[in-house]
Amino acid sequence: MKETQFEDYCRRLKLPDPGIAYLRGVMTSDPARRVRSGGGNVTVRYPSRKNGFVVQAESRTVELPFIYTQEYDDAVLGYFDQPTPITLSYVAKSGRRTGALHTPDFLSLREDGVEIIECKAEDELLRLTEDMPNRYQRTEGGVGSARLDKKSPAATASVTGW
Repeated sequence: MKETQFEDYCRRLKLPDPGIAYLRGVMTSDPARRVRSGGGNVTVRYPSRKNGFVVQAESRTVELPFIYTQEYDDAVLGYFDQPTPITLSYVAKSGRRTGALHTPDFLSLREDGVEIIECKAEDELLRLTEDMPNRYQRTEGGVGSARLDKKSPAATASVTGW
């Protein structure tokens, strides 16, 4: 995405300045971390035509199929793996307020908004709704993650489990 397209995109979505700065940082920097194999997962490096660079995936069974959806969805303008960490704030099962610095799996720039995506197998997401009910919540479309902390620079983004 060229700078003028990015500025038009941000203006159209009415993104706040901290959100714009966060997105610009994600778009101009390397992934926050390198994915690694472990626990039976197989890492993948996918040469994205849409993005014009290689996108990494931590699993070929969950994250790679997600990449395919991004690559061929016309509503997706671009997507980035392992974007800059965000702060999640929620009430733990114990009732105590807690937070977590979290590196999402992907950030997607869609025609209608910005999405921060965490890819997990369905059985793992269902377990997480039990273990951390205020961080992972069942929604109409499946399971979603906690809302972003208002202090987070990307507070306008939605967080989606996939």
